[in-house]
Amino acid sequence: MKLLTLITAASCLISPLANAAVSIPDITTLKGPLTNTPVPSSGDGTVTDPSNTTFGTGTASRLALYVPGNVYSDYPGWLPLYKALVFQGIPVTVTKNIKVAKNHPTVIAYQALQSKYMGTTDSSTWSKYVSGGHTLIAIGMTSSDTLIASTFGVTPDTNTNTNARQAIALNAPMASVPASSVNSQFDLTNTNDAQIPLWRQDLGTGFPTIGYTVSAGSGTFALGSYLTNTGANDTKQAITIKSTSNGGHAIAIGFDVGAYVGESTGGRTNGIPRSYDAQYDPGYDNIFRMIKTLYSTSTPTGLVTSWPVPGNKGVHFSWTYDIDAQDSYELALVVAQDLQSRGIKGTINWQAKLVKDAYDVASLNISLVEALGNMELSSHSVSHSPNLASFPIGTGKEIWDGTKYQEDNYFPFIGQCINTNGTWATSVPGASSCDTPNANLYFYTLGGSIFGETRVSKYILESISIVNATVRSFRTGHLLYPDALPQVLAAAGYKYSSSSAANDRNSHMPYQTFYNQ
Repeated sequence: MKLLTLITAASCLISPLANAAVSIPDITTLKGPLTNTPVPSSGDGTVTDPSNTTFGTGTASRLALYVPGNVYSDYPGWLPLYKALVFQGIPVTVTKNIKVAKNHPTVIAYQALQSKYMGTTDSSTWSKYVSGGHTLIAIGMTSSDTLIASTFGVTPDTNTNTNARQAIALNAPMASVPASSVNSQFDLTNTNDAQIPLWRQDLGTGFPTIGYTVSAGSGTFALGSYLTNTGANDTKQAITIKSTSNGGHAIAIGFDVGAYVGESTGGRTNGIPRSYDAQYDPGYDNIFRMIKTLYSTSTPTGLVTSWPVPGNKGVHFSWTYDIDAQDSYELALVVAQDLQSRGIKGTINWQAKLVKDAYDVASLNISLVEALGNMELSSHSVSHSPNLASFPIGTGKEIWDGTKYQEDNYFPFIGQCINTNGTWATSVPGASSCDTPNANLYFYTLGGSIFGETRVSKYILESISIVNATVRSFRTGHLLYPDALPQVLAAAGYKYSSSSAANDRNSHMPYQTFYNQ
């Protein structure tokens, strides 16, 4: 979440320690990092096999994520699905074995209830599982097996639909259907809470979905219905639940939740989010809240889940501030002092700018803020480049050498380009012509790399820190997101990234990124 707040007054004065510590660092004496960073491969497209992970450990009380046969390679969304369940505080084990899965009180059958993945006895196994009082959640169920259809009380479409489904509208619970109370946790008067968006505005298509027709007399309830682009209800249902008299439930979810999470956390939503930032818009979170409730109530005595907010608080609010322009440098101390007066800690994302160019002025006087002791230091890149997304990955050997100018040095330079005549409005070392998108006036960086932005900025900030800070977090300039960023950050020694706006990832929960995502 990117939060920029202007604070016009602070009630506390700078501490004596801060007065003593204020100094302008001399980066001309620095040279590093001296250790090369191994460059990750570009990826070979290999999909993680659950059998080769430690995700299959844990007791039988956990939720089982069932990914049989080759489902894992045909539908790699199982991995972001697993991680999203974990971040919701749900204990999960992953298995490819139906005999293992059926021993758990709740099973998510991920794309497993398709005819091509089902064995001859699978439908009987799952029918007995649900009638035995257990909870089966099927994602992407398209099986035409009559026993499966009877267990869920629906007839599924055989093909996905991307034409006109704009959202999934969660339906109000009914007293006559006790299991529908799972929807009582949502504010159904708030569109953002009551609807899960599906429409890809950038593509003019919907996220692929499967519709379910509820069988007459089955007792199946529609937890979620599809809305078309006109706002009218689709004739097919999105999420259904059928319950047994002894507490068993069969839930069908008609869109690939794993792929949805993967595209969202990887920044490939194609315009699905309804807002960019500063809005309550839980996106896919409500599906996982629903799953969490179904799991925790799947036994008569209940099952334990973890509360996802640290310290057992109701909400976790991360206060961050970007230092990347003259006004933000000037207000950095004021902001940090104001937070300190309120007993609040925050993260300050500091740009480690090394050269004077067409962009704003640079300041590396981090001691002003560090001396207060309430701000964690994070990197906000070297150049704050407007074309970071197209940077090459780099060599892993990029360094800053204060004794040199450009030669053998990481020296990203932003020029101001007038594209109409192919010249630079400002002097750019070593550049003879512009290389920008079509625009009359545009800032453009030469000489940048993703490794340079990450490893060099981390080195500079750690070298000038007066508290010997370890820089563990990174935020890109302009919240731009090159595909290779996750593996570069991991290789460069970072653990966290806030390089996206809150609503742009369809979730308010932490998430884990993967290779080239």
